[in-house]
Amino acid sequence: MKLKFLILFSIITGMASAQSYYSDALLYSRNFIPGTARSAGVAGAFGAVGADLSSVGINPAGLALYRSGDVSLTPAISIVNTNADYLGSPAKSPSTRFYFGQAGIVWAIPVNRPASGISFKATNPLKFVTIALNYSRQSMFNRKVGFGNVNPDGTTIDSYADYLNNPQNTLEAAPDEVRLAWETYLLDFDTINNRYYSNVNAPVRQLGEINTRGAKDNIDLALGFNLSDKVYVGAGLGVSVMNYYRTMWYGEDAVNLADTTSAFRTYTYSNELRIRGLGANFNIGLLYRPAQWVRFGLAYHMPTFYTLNDNYTANSTSTFDTASYEYNAYFDLFTYKYRTPMKGVFSAAFFIKQHAFISADYEFLNYGANSFNFGRSYTADSDRENNFIKSNLTFGHNVRVGVEGAIKVLRLRAGYAFSSTPYQASYNAQQYNETRHYATGGLGYRGKVFYADLAYVYSISKDISNTPASDYVRNTFNQHQVLLTLGFRFGAKKNRAQYNTNDNYNNNNYNQNNGGDSNQDNSPPPVDRDY
Repeated sequence: MKLKFLILFSIITGMASAQSYYSDALLYSRNFIPGTARSAGVAGAFGAVGADLSSVGINPAGLALYRSGDVSLTPAISIVNTNADYLGSPAKSPSTRFYFGQAGIVWAIPVNRPASGISFKATNPLKFVTIALNYSRQSMFNRKVGFGNVNPDGTTIDSYADYLNNPQNTLEAAPDEVRLAWETYLLDFDTINNRYYSNVNAPVRQLGEINTRGAKDNIDLALGFNLSDKVYVGAGLGVSVMNYYRTMWYGEDAVNLADTTSAFRTYTYSNELRIRGLGANFNIGLLYRPAQWVRFGLAYHMPTFYTLNDNYTANSTSTFDTASYEYNAYFDLFTYKYRTPMKGVFSAAFFIKQHAFISADYEFLNYGANSFNFGRSYTADSDRENNFIKSNLTFGHNVRVGVEGAIKVLRLRAGYAFSSTPYQASYNAQQYNETRHYATGGLGYRGKVFYADLAYVYSISKDISNTPASDYVRNTFNQHQVLLTLGFRFGAKKNRAQYNTNDNYNNNNYNQNNGGDSNQDNSPPPVDRDY
């Protein structure tokens, strides 16, 4: 059974690093800008705009603004570049993936008309019931980090020996790479001085690579309710699908082959980790429109509760002048529970008649509330990992702002988003604290039935990779995403013929004979949810 490096030893530089589980938690609880290309074009600032399938993952009350059925599909491409710096030597590693960002369908059912099958008294405030089924990609894990340089001062095997020479540590309880180094004779034991020592002499060339793939996807069933065209309520129940795959190798090569004091030539340590699982989540939302030109939103996302499975293997090989060694380690499938933090979203949107909107979202969560449960047999390990998370992670603040303008059937969009560091100020992140910045832009076409949106999202952040290397691997990570949404509306003409609304913005801002601009065209709106 394998608990993947719960707490790693302190490496030469003195930075305490915990595997993995805390870094896994950050992967799972930090989303990129998801949804349709329309939402992505305004940096995901869609909480109070609504009438878009991206509302399911931001504020489900936005679904209640629909006046017709809608079906859409969003293919996308992601280009990731990681610029890694190890001991002053830069290395660039690109990675490209095609994916589907979103696919969904919405049914908008008018109330208070016999043809809908739902009829109440005329004074009933319920105007529309909306049902949505949507798939969306919440996070992508595709990334490559390559690094390498000559280290003249020491080797990673030296740090393994230092770890084992600490009286508090034992070989049996050591991390995998330490035990595999022992099995392949990179480490030895001096029976006279009762100390472990390294068979690898500096200088060495240290190099490695980390490849990650996979994604976190959500499948949601959501409901929206329109009350008097003033208050909009929504709720969504989702299933989250986790699929994460990582391969890592790290090695050291002898540089001074004339060194007669050591027979060492090269070694490589590698491991593979696959994490799969399912989770369940629930969110609710509220929108309020005090006037036609403004809307405010509030949403609450409950934690996602996962059951995850780890499948882990490790390997070490070493070569000396007269012999080579290899050792493989296989571990049983490990099943455990994981819970993400809850999240709150506050939104506002301001509309300039049929010409434009400006919107903003503020998202709040506590990364320190990430929690693992490894089972009754590993309660101490769960407590240790959760205490590390509480002590080193902090509250997160995500801000998104966007603008959209209309020129007849065309739409122009731009946006910016910021995600604060998940680490407490006391955590030594060497200024690579995973603060994220997003810049977005997009354009769209709105026809009577068909619509299309194109968006570009650029993001940048800095972080540190966990590796067996004896110094930090500092990364500057940037990602380019291009999303294309193709959609069709259905049932709009039938709904408009039997139901009028004063929601001018989401009905093309045409006069519906109930308070619209008397100078506007009184004909039915050609597009059901825009301007």
